[in-house]
Amino acid sequence: SHEEPSTHSDDDNDDDDDDDELVEVDQEASLIENDRISEPEDTDLRPISHHKLTEQKVKQSGKPSFHKDGSEWMSVQMNDRSRQKKRRIGISNCPMKEQEADAVKDVLLLTNKQRWMLYRYWVQRLQHERFDYVCSSHTGSYEATCKKYTSIKDECCIYVLRGMDVVGMTTTGASKHCSLLRHISPRIVLVEEAAEVFEAHVIAALLPSVQQLVMIGDHKQLRPKPSNYDLERNFNFNVSLFERLINNKMPFVTLTSQHRMRPEIAHLICPHIYNHIENSENVLKYEPIKGVGKDIYFIDHRWPELDRSGEEKYSHVNTHEAKYMVALCHHLLRQGYKPNQITMLTMYRGQLLEMRRRMKKADFGGVRIAVVDDFQGEENDIILLSLVRSNSRKDIGFLKTSNRICVSLSRAKKGFYVIGNLSMFRGNDGTVWVNILLDMEKRHCIGRALPLYCQNHPAYKVFIETPEDFSKCPEGGCLEKCLARLKCGHMCPRLCHPYDQEHVVCKCEKRCPKQLPCGHCCELRCYQCEKGCPPCSKKVLRDMTCGHSILLQCHKDPKKAFCTEVCNKKLPCGHLCKLKCSETCSKLCQVRIEKELSCGHTTQAKCSEHLQDLNCNAPCSSKLLCDHTCHGTCGQCRNGRLHIRCAANCGRTLPCGHICDFPCTSNCPPCNKQCTNLCNHSQCPKKCHEPCDPCAEDCSWQCDHFKCTKRCGELCDRPPCNEPCTKALPCGHPCIGLCGEVCPILCRICDKDKVMEIFFGSETEEDARFIQLQDCKHVLEVKSLDTWMNESESEVQFKSCPKCKTVIRRHLRYGNIVKQSLIDMESIKRMQLANEDKLLGEVEKLTKKVTNSKNYDYIKGTIELIQALLSARKQLSQHYIYAVQNCTLIIPEVVRLLDVLELVTCEELSYKTFVVSLPHLKNDILNLLKVIQEAQFVFCDQQIYDIFTELRRIKCTVELCDVKFKLTTQSRVLKASEEQALSSLTCCILKRGQGKCPKVTEVEEGNVAHLIASLSKLYNLGPVTESERIGIVKAMGPSQGHWFKCPDGHLYYIAGCGGAMVKGKCPDCGNKVGGRLYSLAKGNQRAML
Repeated sequence: SHEEPSTHSDDDNDDDDDDDELVEVDQEASLIENDRISEPEDTDLRPISHHKLTEQKVKQSGKPSFHKDGSEWMSVQMNDRSRQKKRRIGISNCPMKEQEADAVKDVLLLTNKQRWMLYRYWVQRLQHERFDYVCSSHTGSYEATCKKYTSIKDECCIYVLRGMDVVGMTTTGASKHCSLLRHISPRIVLVEEAAEVFEAHVIAALLPSVQQLVMIGDHKQLRPKPSNYDLERNFNFNVSLFERLINNKMPFVTLTSQHRMRPEIAHLICPHIYNHIENSENVLKYEPIKGVGKDIYFIDHRWPELDRSGEEKYSHVNTHEAKYMVALCHHLLRQGYKPNQITMLTMYRGQLLEMRRRMKKADFGGVRIAVVDDFQGEENDIILLSLVRSNSRKDIGFLKTSNRICVSLSRAKKGFYVIGNLSMFRGNDGTVWVNILLDMEKRHCIGRALPLYCQNHPAYKVFIETPEDFSKCPEGGCLEKCLARLKCGHMCPRLCHPYDQEHVVCKCEKRCPKQLPCGHCCELRCYQCEKGCPPCSKKVLRDMTCGHSILLQCHKDPKKAFCTEVCNKKLPCGHLCKLKCSETCSKLCQVRIEKELSCGHTTQAKCSEHLQDLNCNAPCSSKLLCDHTCHGTCGQCRNGRLHIRCAANCGRTLPCGHICDFPCTSNCPPCNKQCTNLCNHSQCPKKCHEPCDPCAEDCSWQCDHFKCTKRCGELCDRPPCNEPCTKALPCGHPCIGLCGEVCPILCRICDKDKVMEIFFGSETEEDARFIQLQDCKHVLEVKSLDTWMNESESEVQFKSCPKCKTVIRRHLRYGNIVKQSLIDMESIKRMQLANEDKLLGEVEKLTKKVTNSKNYDYIKGTIELIQALLSARKQLSQHYIYAVQNCTLIIPEVVRLLDVLELVTCEELSYKTFVVSLPHLKNDILNLLKVIQEAQFVFCDQQIYDIFTELRRIKCTVELCDVKFKLTTQSRVLKASEEQALSSLTCCILKRGQGKCPKVTEVEEGNVAHLIASLSKLYNLGPVTESERIGIVKAMGPSQGHWFKCPDGHLYYIAGCGGAMVKGKCPDCGNKVGGRLYSLAKGNQRAML
């Protein structure tokens, strides 16, 4: 495996880079790398389309582009932080595709990112349109002008440059502008930092006119960095021309005087890396580092680095070193050093991000953090270096490279502090680290703890081994109090602090002692009053112009303040206004009072609220037709007119043996649980309500005397065997069972008490034989059980264990009884199933019938719900068929009533003391539809009754309103008796269904129909459709019924209440079916399905 330098091996995307509160990290490495990318000479003189495309790619990729601007050359690159901010807020530089843009119907529905993409598409499209327009007529002249411009500009540059003694440019610029260099014909080429420049870049600048090449650099520091590591490993692209010539014994001159490092720091690299270095006089005058006992120190530790070997791309991190260096940097800043005097270096980008994550901009703003590879050629007063590597493998990676060691140890001017696991570096023989560390130990500059001292109290010294130890000098000094007197006269509240000795930054937190002109004391802190105390903010009682007295800040004028007291003016209703005195009185009274609703209950409501807008929250508590108590509120049940569905569980035992867990309903819906039909071969995989497929395996019922030759799903053709079982039980006693049956687990001798337990009464007989049922494991006497199983029941249902009522399904002796019940039930299931297409046809006819109505939108949802029900179920039970058929009859009547209300153009009609609000009447109709939709076509008895009576009430009210409106618009004057009859009947209908008042009866409905018919005939008000009323009544009647079985086993159905009231003949066999007075004819049975 290979470990590359940090600028190439680590491509981490740290979320903290987006945090604006952290210190900034230089992007110089990427800028230097991008500066080395050569581009063609005519970059800025391409045709417009190509030039614009290049700019667009540059913007999207973030790579630099080069532009000419007079005599300067500039490299433009989008800042990484700007791109991150744009991504965070959703700004996209990519335009939307044309197909996506054409599909946009509403811009407000797009996300922020999609809006930017659409905006980019519009801009791009406009640019292309403008470009096509310009190019169509100006392309040729533009290109000719560009060539002319380039020629003139080159001539100007040549003219200017020929008069210059020195021309400076980057190696990339030299390779791009070879034509200019040829015209200048330089004789001397001077290359700075030649050891870090690619050989190819230097060769490109060596024109035929060059007579002397001068290269200045340090080949013992960092080498060139190819972007492709294969070029470095296999082709030595990392070796500069400068280094290659030195390695080949080319004569060179070495500079020996250094002007940067204090002698102690210079001693690190001489003689271990350089043979001889002389110190300039200026480095001998550096003052010692304040607050630290040593100017150069190596902190040794044994904290391991993080193990990130499992990650695909990773950089090494040592959290202990990161914490320690951040704390040390904070300590140095407390000594009075400026942030730009301190640089934190590390060998790995991962460690750089770890340190940055702990450095808030407010505390560390201006401190530079960089990797060593990006800091070559630079320096600073104080350098903090983190070596990172600390592992059990003793692997220090590229830290063994002498070039990198040289750079890292030679950046500091005055103070140099290194932290690392030095035992790893001592054990790496063959590296310069061994000799450097031995030399540092002799000078006592290595240790587990860094010595610190207090500038104000030099006798106070502490040794810092862990980051937590910096708490011993929290303000950079010691733990004694400052005791300095501030300008305000108070004592400095801080602990000893070397920085801010003049106490310019320090703020006095004590209360200001000054007295304000008003006589009150200032309530602010001392530091807040440095420029004078602000106006008094103490609250005092002031008299307002309105007569109230309120608390105001002392400096405020009562005439300009707003009164915050309660208004208390009388409203038209007589209540007092509850708004503030400075606010305009509202016309809607907000006082909550007790109001009596139309249902008779009272409720707390705002005075301004109308009774029609209030919902009664009192419990309904009515006794429903199912004998359960309604759990809804009076408002939910529409004042008792439309009760919500009964929430009690049904609890009935279904024919399949399951308990119905559906809420209370008139007819239990089909069982949707797993079918319990099983045999010795398999179990039915379908739901209970679906027809079962009979088992086609051979019947397994056989013994020594008989054998069944039929299929398992057919009735057996052998009799039960009554011979005693000849087997012996495990206890050694004879079996008490029968031949061919499963031996009972009880022994007549060993389990005498259990066997002789009296249930049928025949258990104590000496020759009694027993059977153990396979479904519940009960042991019963066989003769009595045979009698029990063969008894004729009044209902068609599964036989069950007489002890525990478990349905008997698996016992072969009674297989024919079980199979016959299954056959009967499967017949009923198939007779219940309906064809979806037939019902869909009825729904389509209904839709066509009501589509032209202006009120179609109101019933559209109900029709769609019916269609969804039919689509979801390929076969519907009779239960759902009746529900759908009822709704197909309800809907046309609802539409008719809505259409009638459309013709009544007034808002309300008055009858004596009653006022009918037509919008509320329309809302009642829509509520009726809502109840039907919410029920999902599964109604309880009470809902069926309520829907029927509510439709009757609404119908009577609508027709009475229609007659009243026609009489009014046609200016018809009724006789006194007719007027009395109309008003009395209308008032009676309006009161029905409210609270404890009974609902509209059939007699009252007939009276309404008779009165309307007579008035319509006398005053020519139009025809009345009586057939519609009858159809609805039939449709809404409870569609219940039961299945019965004739003496020969044929099934038939009695609708309505399900009771036998009429005799008839079976269409299959001619036997008598039905009955009279709810009594079935002889031989008929009821099927419990």
